[in-house]
Amino acid sequence: YPVASATWATGPTFPYAGTAWGVGALRAVSGANVWTQSAAGQNLVEFVAGNDAGIGADSGASIEIKGVYRPWDGLSTLKTGPGTLIFSSLGDVQGTPNAGTAALRLNEGTVVFNKAGTDVAVLNNVYVGDGKGGENADVVRYGASAGGNQIGDTLSVIVRPSGLLDLATNNKSETISQLGLEEGPAAAGDVATGTGTLTTTSDIYTLVNGGTTATSPAASISGNLSLNNANRNFNIRKGIGLIDLNVAAAIVTGGASGAVNKQSPGTLELSGNNAALATAITFNEGTLVAGSNNAFGTAVYTLIEPTNATLGFIGGVTVALPSR
Repeated sequence: YPVASATWATGPTFPYAGTAWGVGALRAVSGANVWTQSAAGQNLVEFVAGNDAGIGADSGASIEIKGVYRPWDGLSTLKTGPGTLIFSSLGDVQGTPNAGTAALRLNEGTVVFNKAGTDVAVLNNVYVGDGKGGENADVVRYGASAGGNQIGDTLSVIVRPSGLLDLATNNKSETISQLGLEEGPAAAGDVATGTGTLTTTSDIYTLVNGGTTATSPAASISGNLSLNNANRNFNIRKGIGLIDLNVAAAIVTGGASGAVNKQSPGTLELSGNNAALATAITFNEGTLVAGSNNAFGTAVYTLIEPTNATLGFIGGVTVALPSR
């Protein structure tokens, strides 16, 4: 397209089921492609006519939308192909947030959130991966210029078995609402923050896909996890593998009221440096495993239903249990 701001009146409609997602109405075939907004106050790329927005990038190719991207409200942006889609701000400075209330569904490859300052990249829920391609095959990564508001604070992130939410590469922080992680037969959803912090304002949960076995990997969270000064439910569904969710992240309560509440029959392992965790850990079902010496911090832990709840310990771990 020869113009800086392109509007498509029609485009392909992609189904939510099946395997034929197409290559997208906007497709990067090769090279590093950058579309730059010529001035503030306009939409650089806009999808209209009530269709999902399909954007594809072939292997080795990338497309960077450097300005305001606006998909159709209430639908989805569907990223396909093994290449990379990048959302960034005009001039790499705050002032051109993306618009619209469409979800992001990353089915293959990489999406980089690189909006500056408080500019937002996505204004609806984010789905990382399609469950195919193996461990961490599909990645949502925070770029070097990314501010801490790429995803709206009231939105959820669902990381499927092939997915990785990567804040660690550039040590970024983010606040979201609910976090969902899925387990699959040979891969599981992962979150990595590096020295950054992921803050949740709602529950953390796992889902188990069909075909899992005793050797299926656990979903994981590494880096730093903040509970934002509230009691957070960890709803861990039971898979066939030994561990369903391994929280290797250091858990930061975010205030005097922040606490871990283990729910559902699955197995939650805490294996991070939780020396700062000083509030009660409560669990009433399933198994809670200590994977590090200070996994439980200095908290008082409570068994609500002793017949349905089990404490477990990884070999070589010594945990101080102040009360029960």
